[in-house]
Amino acid sequence: MFQEQCVTFGNKTLTIVKPVSSCRYRSVAHNSGVDDFQPKYGPWLVIKGAASDPIEDEFVQVECYKQTFGMERCIYRNTFFQVVPRETSSETGKPFPKDAKDRPSVLFLGIDGVSRSNFIRQLPQTMEVMERQGFVTLDDYAKLGDNSFPNLCAILLGKRGYDAADFPSEVPTEWGINYDNWTDFVWRRFGRAGYATMFSEDRPEWSTFSYKKHSHGFVKRPPTDHYQRPYFTTLYDSKEMLQSTPQCFDRSPLHNLQLDYVKEFLTAYHSRRIPTFTFFWNVDLAHEYLNTLKVADSDLAGFLQDNQELLENTIVLMISDH
Repeated sequence: MFQEQCVTFGNKTLTIVKPVSSCRYRSVAHNSGVDDFQPKYGPWLVIKGAASDPIEDEFVQVECYKQTFGMERCIYRNTFFQVVPRETSSETGKPFPKDAKDRPSVLFLGIDGVSRSNFIRQLPQTMEVMERQGFVTLDDYAKLGDNSFPNLCAILLGKRGYDAADFPSEVPTEWGINYDNWTDFVWRRFGRAGYATMFSEDRPEWSTFSYKKHSHGFVKRPPTDHYQRPYFTTLYDSKEMLQSTPQCFDRSPLHNLQLDYVKEFLTAYHSRRIPTFTFFWNVDLAHEYLNTLKVADSDLAGFLQDNQELLENTIVLMISDH
């Protein structure tokens, strides 16, 4: 059963839109220097009146309460996002260079566990838009392994991510590692070249680089200028996620929460004429079932069709891993 929406978020402001006793909110951020598994939460702040003060945080969690039989109970809980453009690169610590404006942006749209034939079957609208826009099929692409890590190591690092016969892994594979000092990630290279960077992955418990006890992700700081993991970790830690329809949070499909974040990111830097590198990776749509991918067809097609101006000087790569 869907929650009745009590609050909207836009223009850096939370606005109460339904009668409630009270609403409060707190910031959600990467727990830099501590952990990539649990976000850092700010103190709860009460919304006084109909709207909050301006909010500069990228992610914000909100709760609203209503008086019932003399007791206040939480009737609405959600987490919102906004892209607050940075003035300086997290990679270089310097302002984004003004002479990078004519460089092409790069957008990876990745969906875990999709073969080319299943992509064609499940996403006919998306295929039609891609063909109309002149996408080129990489016919000889082949997987390197049976899970995401070795395949994405090849794409993001240009290195072999597992041991195979006479070819040892080119990256550390021991348990308990983090990736803070891996400077060869392609997004770090783009960051050093003056690009604004973003990484979005939808399943925090199955993340490519933050996986249970095997790997501890990015501890010192977020890997990119904008990193959606704290947002999804907060969603998955809530009882509202447990009560939601599969592949959704409340009434919102999870893949749309990613696509909307990508669009906000592209919009924020497009207006500043700063080139961007974006890595979107969705696990939930197709990892477990062949036929659930089709639910995203119109959304993916619409994203490519409706954002042509944003993507005008952008290299777009639609990929999967195995």
